[in-house]
Amino acid sequence: TDFSANALNAARFAFTHFGGARSTCTLVHTYAAPTTDIAFLPEFMEATRAQAAKEMGRFQRTCKPYAGRTTLAKVISSTWLPATLDEVARTANAQLIIMGAHGTAAGECLQDEGVSFGCF
Repeated sequence: TDFSANALNAARFAFTHFGGARSTCTLVHTYAAPTTDIAFLPEFMEATRAQAAKEMGRFQRTCKPYAGRTTLAKVISSTWLPATLDEVARTANAQLIIMGAHGTAAGECLQDEGVSFGCF
């Protein structure tokens, strides 16, 4: 997620059509780690990760009323988005990935052929 209104709409679509008491929805956010010389200082890397975690927590709380009985999980990573989605699909045994329209390019990079991909 990029925490946008479009991302919330995609999450709401997923909850409505694929959610339920036996479903888990994993919210995924990837962020770019600082790329300057100072990025190698641990406090800058940690500050970037902490900000991403804060925003994810806020987004998860925003999603909660729409999720109903769907379990919400979250993944925050500084890894490239398609690689992160591949890892989530593999480790969580995911069957479907739904993204907002701005995530359309990531679908072309997913390597797990057993996972359906949709943009809404």
